[in-house]
Amino acid sequence: MVYIKNSELEKLPYISGFPAENQTLHGCPYFDEDRKRYLIQYFNEKGDIISLYAIPVKGFYYSKSKKDIEIDFFTEFFNIMYCDYSYTFAANLIYEILNDISNLSAIFEKYFIFLNHFSTDSSIYKPVLVRTEIEYFFGVIRSLYDLLQNLIKLFVKNYMKIDLPNSYAQMFDNNEKIKSNWPKLPKRLVSYYNSTAKLFFACRDIRDKIYHYGATNNFLVYFEEGFGIDQELLSFSEFNIWPQHKIKKNNIVSLLAMFAYITKNIIQNMNELALVLLEEFKPQKRFISADYMIFFRGPCTEHLNKLDKYLDEQWLK
Repeated sequence: MVYIKNSELEKLPYISGFPAENQTLHGCPYFDEDRKRYLIQYFNEKGDIISLYAIPVKGFYYSKSKKDIEIDFFTEFFNIMYCDYSYTFAANLIYEILNDISNLSAIFEKYFIFLNHFSTDSSIYKPVLVRTEIEYFFGVIRSLYDLLQNLIKLFVKNYMKIDLPNSYAQMFDNNEKIKSNWPKLPKRLVSYYNSTAKLFFACRDIRDKIYHYGATNNFLVYFEEGFGIDQELLSFSEFNIWPQHKIKKNNIVSLLAMFAYITKNIIQNMNELALVLLEEFKPQKRFISADYMIFFRGPCTEHLNKLDKYLDEQWLK
């Protein structure tokens, strides 16, 4: 095991002090303001820092500000998890959550790839490519909710010594209200569950119809400005996000808008959860300097910065 010297950690501008128990130093690049470049730190067998030039391509980096406005994405969730907590017990889950968010961003990339492809070749068998993306999308959403549940479970276990189930759905009764099994849970955490239940169960019901009962939205319509779905199929109408002037003939609505709405809301749910955890489960100490934040980027993260545009415009060439 390499022992990291305090004197070496102090050389890193984004570190505010030596980590407390259960905190870890994540191997993320940081943007060095003096050298105007990205650096990543390694430690040799003596515990001395070795800094290498490393531009982040996929994953997190520390910086005082966003360095690429188009592709870099910021959320309170990841910022709080890394900068305020940086707990070892949650490290793997944070990466798994990041992977699911990255997968959601890739769905938008594929949406536009398929849209461009359909403009030159609309062969009858091609709609299956987009229909399977709808099924995959709801699978990722369910995965994300269960990952968030496992994160909550870890915090509650470590702070309160209470065991919660692994599944998000198991926290609720038949009326979609949090069960009374955990009377000691903080009120704000209970409120978080109840406030996010509606979207979760709407997405879960669609996923169950697809994955358990073989349902699919066979009625996919191609327009030059986007793909359309029948909002009455698979209970899509519950989202109620399509204004009348955006609905096309025969009740066809924008698939892009639905993807954007759900993705935006689950990211908002994640941010709300992080703030609840910060309020109810005080960090041991802030490991990362208050001047620094954590951002992430990936091959398709530009779409996460355009969710409001996609939801507002709905139909885009």
